[in-house]
Amino acid sequence: MNKKGQSLTIFIIILPVIFISLAFTYDYATIINEQMKYEGVTKTILKSTQDEEEIKDLYQKNGYSTNNFNYKLDEDKIYIQNNYKFKSTFGKIINIKNYNIKINYVVINTNNGIIIEENKGGF
Repeated sequence: MNKKGQSLTIFIIILPVIFISLAFTYDYATIINEQMKYEGVTKTILKSTQDEEEIKDLYQKNGYSTNNFNYKLDEDKIYIQNNYKFKSTFGKIINIKNYNIKINYVVINTNNGIIIEENKGGF
């Protein structure tokens, strides 16, 4: 029997699976990269200022939207929430047009400076 045709058929069947796996690996890496950049920008902003309007202004100067920005001042703590949407590259294959990254931080003012922590409880 000629087995060359069987190998070609299996290769043609497996090729799209490999392509889709690589595409979603690329999208996942993009999500992680964008999240790290967004968290880095947020921490840098919070180290420089705790004023609500200045934070919004710095987000906008860095190209991030402040439409969903939440700010709450509670004694010596400041709660910050925001989210950022960016377009997917290959997620459109399964009808995912945008990815959403959320941040939720609490800034604690102490005598030694500020402490920035991830806030797991929300407001």
